[in-house]
Amino acid sequence: MMLENADKIIDSHVHMGIYGPYEIILEKLVEDMDQFGVDQAVISDIGLNSLDEQGIERFPDKDTIALNSCALKRINAYGDRFFAAFLGTSSI
Repeated sequence: MMLENADKIIDSHVHMGIYGPYEIILEKLVEDMDQFGVDQAVISDIGLNSLDEQGIERFPDKDTIALNSCALKRINAYGDRFFAAFLGTSSI
């Protein structure tokens, strides 16, 4: 039995936002995915992808849930092109 999405190419590890000296813009990521035949991609936790060049958090006053919520709004604009793999922390 053939699975429905067996012919899809899924990149299992991409980033969005600012990470060190890099700024990964979703629009450009989609262009790159189209160019290389990638159907969908899994975006890693934006809370871990917001470090400056020295490895210091760019958004130390924001909690992980707020950052991930913001990221989900952006990701959802692209329909089913992206999956989200977010990590969180808890003070409990």
